Amino acid sequence: MGAGAFRRAQRAANGGAPVEFDAGPAWQVVAFRVVLVVLALVLVASQVGPWGPEVRALVAGWVTSVSPVRF
Repeated sequence: MGAGAFRRAQRAANGGAPVEFDAGPAWQVVAFRVVLVVLALVLVASQVGPWGPEVRALVAGWVTSVSPVRF
């Protein structure tokens, strides 16, 4: 059964009303989205403004402190 057939079957079982899901996203999904947003903000902050070089140096220090590979 394809996705479209599944959706049609769910609507038919629900009397034609749109199917609503009551489960929110898992905590892993929320955590992943938060990490992505923080990374995007760090990337933007490292490229704009007069603080760019300091932010890049700070992030480089963090990365080298947690990286298993030394450059």
